[in-house]
Amino acid sequence: MSYRIGIYLKDEKYLSALSGFLAQKLPDTEVLPFRSLKEFSTVSDGDLRVVIISTLLNEGLWLRAMPALKKAPHILLIAFPDGPEITDDIAKKYGADKLFRAPLSSNDLLASIQQILAADEKKEDESQLPQETVESMQDLFHQIDSLDYYQLFKVTADTDQDQIKKIYLDLARRHHPDKFRNAPPEVRRIAYEITKRVNEAYSVLSHPNRRKMYEKMKRENPELKRFDFRLKMRYEENPHDTIHDKQARRFALLAQKAITEGSLKQAMTQLKMANSMEPGNEYILSLMEDVQKKMNAG
Repeated sequence: MSYRIGIYLKDEKYLSALSGFLAQKLPDTEVLPFRSLKEFSTVSDGDLRVVIISTLLNEGLWLRAMPALKKAPHILLIAFPDGPEITDDIAKKYGADKLFRAPLSSNDLLASIQQILAADEKKEDESQLPQETVESMQDLFHQIDSLDYYQLFKVTADTDQDQIKKIYLDLARRHHPDKFRNAPPEVRRIAYEITKRVNEAYSVLSHPNRRKMYEKMKRENPELKRFDFRLKMRYEENPHDTIHDKQARRFALLAQKAITEGSLKQAMTQLKMANSMEPGNEYILSLMEDVQKKMNAG
């Protein structure tokens, strides 16, 4: 099975040497050396299986690199003596599988990569999607636009919050995109869209004021299916309450601050990170669209 490995190090000589070594030792694997953050950030979701990156990046570059890192299931960090102090716990916080310290043994790094790839191949063999799972997801996806939030959750308007939360967690677990990283692109897209709609529904049904407004809107328009988060509704709420992941909420708040200060590129970086942590959140996506419009307008 063929995989792609991306390497992003600041030291050009070290980057070339390590890339050449791995390319020679992993003949069935494509090794991609990235020489700039812009080049590294252009990788698409699922393009890379392993990312090898230096801890010499400053905090600003780390923030900009994180969205691309999230696209690879495995991260290996290399700590250099002249870089920041980093521990195994800090490496784990960044989502790294393992931390290496320079000077390091290339063979140790190679062994770790081989173990990762072998484990992934075993998981892929064991986790082939049953056809009935794919068909069930396709059926839900094809009818999702005709379902209101209650129909999506298969509950009624008088269902209590505890039951709605239980159903939400089950739907989120079954359809989260992370479960379908190795699935065909169309299945991954369907999983993403279903998760996006499930998160949207829960952000309404789990919020008492928003739920009341949704029911009022449905009484006025029985054909209504979705809540429009961009409408200026007359009820008190914090829009960040729609973000359930704590880290995603923190990055959204940082983005909001950057927008206020006029730092649109920084805001977009923060929002991309928030979106990678909670895919499809309507509030995050609306902020990204607004920021992009402002950036396009100059």
